[in-house]
Amino acid sequence: MVKIMKLLLVEDDLTILDGLKFCLEKENFEVLTSSTGLNALEKVSEHKIDLLILDINLPDTNGIELYKK
Repeated sequence: MVKIMKLLLVEDDLTILDGLKFCLEKENFEVLTSSTGLNALEKVSEHKIDLLILDINLPDTNGIELYKK
């Protein structure tokens, strides 16, 4: 059985977010998305995330600070 990796993609530019999500899902990843740091933290607490892909500049925080949390 092949394990599907669950990714959380955090990006505030919705065009980039949708494009990356589309490409990753075509490669059989399960992709959750968020456009804010606060929403990303909520999703991390609700789901078992295998990989987190962060934008550095987010509207409510910095991607590096989000990673540290």
